[in-house]
Amino acid sequence: MSLSDVRLQLKWKHQFQFAGYYAAVEKGFFAKEGLNVQLIEGFPGFAPSERLFTGQADYAVDTTAILLERQKGAKVVALAAIFQHSPNILLTRRDSGLTTPQSLAGKRIMFTDSTDPECRAMLANEGVFAKDYTSVPHSWSIDPLIDGSVDAITAYITNEPYTMERRGVAPGIIIPNQYAVDFYGDCLTTSEDEIAQHPRRVEAFLRAIAAGWRYAMAHPEEMVDVILERYPTQRTRDELLYEAAAMRDLIQPDLVDVGHMNPARWQHIAKTYERLGLLSPGFNMEGFLYPEIKQAQSDSERRQVRNMVTIGVTLFLAGCMVGVTLLVFNKRLSRIVRERTSALEQSRDFFLAVINAMNDPVFVKDASLRYILLNTSCAELAGGKPEDFIGKTDADLFPGEVAKAYGVEDRIVLAEGSVPVRQEIFTTARGATHTLLIQKTRYTDITGQMFLVGVMTDITEFKGMQDAVVQAEKMMSLGVLAAGMAHEINNPLGIIMQSSQNLQRRLFEGLKANKAVAEELGVDFQAMSAYMRRRGILESLEHIREACARAASIVRNMLEFSRKSGEDHSRCELPAIVENVLEMISNDYDLKKRYDFRKIKLEKQYDPDSVPVFCSPTKLGQVILNILLNALQAMTSGGQAPEEPTLTIHVRPDGDLMRIEIMDNGPGMDPAVRKRIFEPFFTTKVPGKGTGLGMFVSYNIITEMHGGQLLVDSTPGKGTTFTIMLPRPPSGGAAPSGPAA
Repeated sequence: MSLSDVRLQLKWKHQFQFAGYYAAVEKGFFAKEGLNVQLIEGFPGFAPSERLFTGQADYAVDTTAILLERQKGAKVVALAAIFQHSPNILLTRRDSGLTTPQSLAGKRIMFTDSTDPECRAMLANEGVFAKDYTSVPHSWSIDPLIDGSVDAITAYITNEPYTMERRGVAPGIIIPNQYAVDFYGDCLTTSEDEIAQHPRRVEAFLRAIAAGWRYAMAHPEEMVDVILERYPTQRTRDELLYEAAAMRDLIQPDLVDVGHMNPARWQHIAKTYERLGLLSPGFNMEGFLYPEIKQAQSDSERRQVRNMVTIGVTLFLAGCMVGVTLLVFNKRLSRIVRERTSALEQSRDFFLAVINAMNDPVFVKDASLRYILLNTSCAELAGGKPEDFIGKTDADLFPGEVAKAYGVEDRIVLAEGSVPVRQEIFTTARGATHTLLIQKTRYTDITGQMFLVGVMTDITEFKGMQDAVVQAEKMMSLGVLAAGMAHEINNPLGIIMQSSQNLQRRLFEGLKANKAVAEELGVDFQAMSAYMRRRGILESLEHIREACARAASIVRNMLEFSRKSGEDHSRCELPAIVENVLEMISNDYDLKKRYDFRKIKLEKQYDPDSVPVFCSPTKLGQVILNILLNALQAMTSGGQAPEEPTLTIHVRPDGDLMRIEIMDNGPGMDPAVRKRIFEPFFTTKVPGKGTGLGMFVSYNIITEMHGGQLLVDSTPGKGTTFTIMLPRPPSGGAAPSGPAA
């Protein structure tokens, strides 16, 4: 079979951004559709879709800026949107403190000419207009940002943040879709002539690229190998894998069909261009979207067939049915009404029973965004009963900023039909934290009335498991590092200790060999030894040996603490675990001048009635260490530090549990911070000084791995108390059932 030659113009140089097209070539999806596709690499500063009209390409990968080409008269058509969310971001240095659009007022921002409208729109939405900042032509490099020549640049979230981190600079990322500017990215385009002259080829091309993208996103590592082998690129394997992972959130292959486009969303994008003065008001999008062109053709064909059939059927049935219908209608009408009414009531009751039986929260709002229906799960999540919410809006139920954000999202749903699934951390009225996936869609009934339907899926347990796996991998890596450190440090420590012993033996001990060499050189050995003692040389050698022994002990403790944590639980004495952690942390002083453990007053109370518990000593030690480090940093944080920083540790029985209490007299926490202390990624430290995972991981270790409890009690100005509650083993010493066993 002869193949049809087709040229596809890429928008940039070879990288994972175009993996779907590579897969369509390498896996034969193009060939299966009768196409021989040539992929043409892009370069900085050109408009890919312009090549559709110069005879250089048949298809192109471009941005939403194709709207501008359409306005100029070019008959460009959007075939598919590969990225459901644009990868365009504003990139800053995190240490500059420029982390919001408002912070960029008066700053120097490096833009491209026409491909960054989403970033400009985001700034305008937040009250920062073109007159408020200095636009700098893009150099297609992050060097000006790193060396301070500019304050921010437009970049791709899939590439430049990784490059900055590899160069040792923490990136600051400002994402437009977090500020109500959500554009498509990497739009596949062609010309009206291509659609008119080769309609089957267009359909074949779209089928092949859809198959290619599905394959590429399902096999990212294989496609990285293909790119490195077949498509010359300057990117490393790690960069390509990072790009592949970042693209999954943009393409969302598990949630929407590859290339999906929403006409209402394109209208919204066009309106944004109009607000920026890039498009004329009332821009006509007729003939711009391929799905609408295809639908119009299909509708026209169906109408012709339907009209012919309708005329024939109508003429035939008209005479036959009129008489019969009139005769039967009156007799059956009343019975049908009664049956339908009863069926509707049963259907309503069945529907309410079904949604109330669902564990996933479900709600429905009318066009005025008032709640008209909630199931029991949704009402309980919000801390009430379904009837408490009927007729109310989010403004009646949530704080102002939260209600405003929900309102913006809901209006987009009513305008566009749906919004992408998003994740939200929700705290209930009782203080419980849930991680939810929220999907909102528009529903229009037969009368044309619109409703908003929302479904929430609780993934709290899944996220906890996922984060626990990540933490386990980190600890495995730390164990490997500690083992290597022990080997590399213990060897020179051994040499130093052995050398100090040899010096002591050869300078101070009256060995025959020592005296013989002294006599040979005419030196009084006793006088030399006395001189050495008088000058403190012997004492210095003892200090060297003590310091080496201390260093070796530190290495052993770190190696034991960081060792791979997959060992079985065992009976452990809690005071011994606490003492091991205290011994290790006692060496952690003068760390970037933040605190000195030796200056902390330490009070310990170990109840003599304490009993061993079944636990992982390494994991429990990690929790205690996290709490102690947080306490030390809180008690030594500038003006809030107490005059005499004090740590108090109690270990005692408490009914069927063993209790470890760790108390500090630091500044304490306000209720808002205390409520979120165990949330993932929540931290009160400045950016770059904490991951926000320490207490979250600690909470999972105690609750999930040991079947215990981790509690916190804190009052501003009066310090903080963390309490670890662990099950006591049953009488007889057998391991308890449950997570800890």
